[in-house]
Parts: sequence; C-alpha cells; structure tokens
Amino acid sequence: MKTALVTGITGQDGIYLTELLLKKNYKVFGISRGIKKKNFFFKKKNVILYNCSIDNFKKLKKIIQKINPDEIYHLAAQSYGFTNNQYADDTSTIYTNIIGTKNIINIANENCNKTKFFFAASSEIYGNSNKFPQNEQTLFAPRSIYGISKITGINIMK
Repeated sequence: MKTALVTGITGQDGIYLTELLLKKNYKVFGISRGIKKKNFFFKKKNVILYNCSIDNFKKLKKIIQKINPDEIYHLAAQSYGFTNNQYADDTSTIYTNIIGTKNIINIANENCNKTKFFFAASSEIYGNSNKFPQNEQTLFAPRSIYGISKITGINIMK
C-alpha cells in the first residue's frame, strides 16, 4: 500500500485529493495548521492528521521521518496573514510559504530518497496575463506577495 502525505489537507484541494488517493487505496496522512482534534470527515476515512505549521522545521521533520511517505503533495500555503497590518501579513505569507516549502523539500531530500514530490503553485504567478489559458511558456508577472512566494517555491523545487 502506498503512503501519501498531504500538506494543507483541510483545504478544498486537499479534501478532493484525499478522496482520490483513498479510492486508489493509499494510506493518507495530512498536515494542517490548526486542525481540530475531532475532524469527523478525516476520522471517518481513517486519515491520520498532524497539527503542524510547515514553517516548524523540527516538528515537520519528525512527522515526515515517521511517515516516510511514497508521495508528498505540498498544497499548504498562506495567502494572507493573521493580523490587520498589511506589512505583517506580507511578511508572514512570505515566511510561511517560502520557508515552509524549503523545509519540506530539505527534509524529504535528506530522509526520503524515493519520495515523489508535488508542489502546488497558483495562477497568481502570472498576475494579469493577457494570455489565456496560461501554459509553461507564459511569463511570470506576479502582482501579489503570494504570487511571488509561489514563484520562489517553484525555483526552490528546481
């Protein structure tokens, strides 16, 4: 049985991905910040959840080492901060998205030699592109800190 780790599992994409992986008989583990202890949807599906922020290297490393997943689906990201201060929001978004992505990649590279890795970017990397639909040749032109952090994640992956 293959194992998958899904960061950002409690978001819309994480829930749909979890359903698909379970249909394919994967053992699914999830990481999300602020998981409520009794999450009925995941408990009913026998999904093991970990409450962890992706920027917490030490805790994240313990989780990934314990699971040693065949596949990691990195969907977690912060698109806004937790305060009303726009600059604090930008800083928090950059820190969580860039450092979190770097943490997951570094931990996987050091501990999970055969793990496949998927990184979810965003259409925000293209900004207000006039080209529809966008493709691999479309130039990056982010207009938000979130879009910038996703481009940085792509470059970290490379």
